[in-house]
Amino acid sequence: MEEEKIYSVTEPVGSEQDAPVSNMEMLSDVFFKEEARRLKEAFCFERDADDFDYLNHQLQSVKNLLVGLKLPWIQIAPILYRCMAVYLQRPDQHVSNMKVRYLSTQLMDGVLLLSQNGRLINDLLMFFDRQIKEIQCLRNERGEEIDNVSILGTE
Repeated sequence: MEEEKIYSVTEPVGSEQDAPVSNMEMLSDVFFKEEARRLKEAFCFERDADDFDYLNHQLQSVKNLLVGLKLPWIQIAPILYRCMAVYLQRPDQHVSNMKVRYLSTQLMDGVLLLSQNGRLINDLLMFFDRQIKEIQCLRNERGEEIDNVSILGTE
């Protein structure tokens, strides 16, 4: 019976030749392609665009949304409250007072939540920024590989 070798968590398995850097790049490439496929499926995107371009666009859109959420909400809350008070002085006959109170309460709850989660928004911004940079690197490497193949093919 073969004896199974158990490695500790900190002990490196194999040598550096067993796991070359290109293997990590390949895994990264596979991860981003799968992520792009899932996003295309979720948003019913049917055009045959480059996976990296599509994923880059989606990540950039989410990053822009997060930048908008990063406002100093706690400083904006009094302004929103005053605007709501002015609105309540001139009630709209088509909207019930109960609905206005409910919506204003929801707005203030949202402002409070966003003001308390500034660190989470910053962390998400950094995460999306890193992913965008990784995609740019993969796109550049793939562009260099295509250029090298075309140069070798013409010789």
